[in-house]
Amino acid sequence: MQVVTPKVSVIIPVYNVENYLSECLDSVINQSLKELEILCINDGSTDNSLEILSKYAKQDSRIKIITKKNSGLACTRNTGIENTTGEYIFFLDSDDYLVPNVLEKLYKDAINYQTDIIVSKCKPFAEKGAFDEYTLKRVEELNQYLNYNGDNNVNITTKNFREIIDNYPCVSCGSLYKTDFLKQNNLKFINQKVIHEDNGFFLKVLSTFPKITFLNVDSIMYRVRSNSISFESCKRENKTVRFNQFKIVLIDAFNYIKKYNPTNAKYLISAIKTSNTYCPYTGTIIKGIYTHIWGVDNKRIKLLGFPIYMDKLCNGKRVIKLFGISINIKKG
Repeated sequence: MQVVTPKVSVIIPVYNVENYLSECLDSVINQSLKELEILCINDGSTDNSLEILSKYAKQDSRIKIITKKNSGLACTRNTGIENTTGEYIFFLDSDDYLVPNVLEKLYKDAINYQTDIIVSKCKPFAEKGAFDEYTLKRVEELNQYLNYNGDNNVNITTKNFREIIDNYPCVSCGSLYKTDFLKQNNLKFINQKVIHEDNGFFLKVLSTFPKITFLNVDSIMYRVRSNSISFESCKRENKTVRFNQFKIVLIDAFNYIKKYNPTNAKYLISAIKTSNTYCPYTGTIIKGIYTHIWGVDNKRIKLLGFPIYMDKLCNGKRVIKLFGISINIKKG
């Protein structure tokens, strides 16, 4: 019997999502594109998630379950990449769900445009009953971040690298990746249990200068829920942790770029550090006051007994910060 290669492998990390998992799986198995491999990576769930997976796997042979010790979202996605057999890879979080029949459109466009990556949109929505002010604000923020206009075919180069990272969302879900492209370039998420893993992964991807097609199409319904890791990380009290973990992710991306694109590494890393998107995160927090750590401008001094900070802003200018006010100064 001839083995048919799946057109798309859907990688679904699963961790304690018993309330959302069925909706997620139903949205995948009911897609009009039937040549699917559905890789469900159980990341050490302690609720009924594994039982739900097992029930679905008995009913649909396309569903494959891999169970491992809890190691976080990034490592779990890597397990999926390592075990995939499809032509293309699509990442889907287990508390989200697919727009009907979207995988067929993404696959056809990938073949038609002969592209390495198809980037589509995610549509954020508040979890049922979660209508507090903070949740609704988070949905609004995500709608703005995940929005871009028009379809666009782009060959990434040093000339447009910074423009892309400043104008398009750096998320892995909602994107269709050519499997050979990921594996040939050894593209994986950071192998640590951290947040913001999407950003580092997307920067690695862009540094290989792929061909990308951006589609003005919603592919995923993105659930904003108050007990998710990403939601909790965005709260003000978790700001220091969020910034520190973002630094870890960026350093991992920089190390990848230095190894796999040494010719352009200096320019690419500089472009990331000074971009509007990543400039606020290439730094550290000192007693609640944000200062950059890159370069030599990181000096804390006192003026009339009050602390001020010497910084290098995103545009490369030197400034001093006093009472939260930035003042440009000329280089000496």
